[in-house]
Amino acid sequence: MAFFGIDTVTASTLMVLAASASPYGDVCSKNQQVNVNVTPVMGGLSYNRSRSLKELQGTSVDIRDPYGLHDSFYTHSYARSEITPSVSIGFDYEEMHRRGRSVVCSRYKSVNVQIKIDSVITIAKELYEDRCMRDVLAAHEQKHIKIDREVVNKYAGSIGEKLDAVLKGERAVIGPVLKRHKQKTVKQMRHYLQKVIEFELQKMNVERQKRHRELDEAVAYDALGDKCTEFQDTKKFLYRDIEPKSSR
Repeated sequence: MAFFGIDTVTASTLMVLAASASPYGDVCSKNQQVNVNVTPVMGGLSYNRSRSLKELQGTSVDIRDPYGLHDSFYTHSYARSEITPSVSIGFDYEEMHRRGRSVVCSRYKSVNVQIKIDSVITIAKELYEDRCMRDVLAAHEQKHIKIDREVVNKYAGSIGEKLDAVLKGERAVIGPVLKRHKQKTVKQMRHYLQKVIEFELQKMNVERQKRHRELDEAVAYDALGDKCTEFQDTKKFLYRDIEPKSSR
C-alpha cells in the first residue's frame, strides 16, 4: 500500500524518525524558516515542418493520444511538449554532544523545484506550405500547448502547497541521531520530498491526458481543412500514395 504515492518503507521510516522520542532528548531547534520555490519555466514554442505527410502517418503522439484517437484518419499535425522537472534540496545541521555521544539534528533548509516546458508543433510540410491549412492546423495544436502550460502552472502551485505542508510539520526536522547516521537520515529525508513531488507530477500527467483527450474527441479531424477551399483541389493528389489508418 502506498502512502500518498510514497513507498511504504521510506514513509514508515520517516514517520518513526519524526514521531519517536530521541534517546538524546527533544533538543533540536524547531520552527526554522525553510525557503521553498517552485517555478514553472515556459520555454519556447517551435515549429517543425521537415516531415512529409506520409512520414507523419503512424507517429505516436504519446500523452496526447493514449487511446488511439488518430487511428481513423490521416495525421496532418501534432503537438508535443517536453516537461522537465529539476529538484534541489538543501539541509542544515545542528551538531551537539548528548550523553557522551556525538549527535546531529538534520532539517530542510531550502527546496527549489523547476518545471520547464518546451513545445514543438509538427505540421506536414506539404500542408505547412498551404497558408490556410497551416493556420488551421497551428490553431488547433496551439490549444494542446495551452493545455500543457495551464496544467504545469496548476501543479507548480500544488507542489508548493504539498511541500509547505510537509515542511511545517514534524518531518521538517529529524533527530538528534548519532552523527554516523547523518547521511542515511538525510538520504531518507531527500527521498521523501522527491516522492511527494513525483506523486504530484504523476497527477499532472493524468490530468494532461484527460484534457488532451477531451480536446481531440471534440474535433472532427477530417473536417479541419474544410474551410480551406483551395486545398480541397489538391487533397486527393497529396493523399494518393498514403493509406488512411484503419477506422475503428
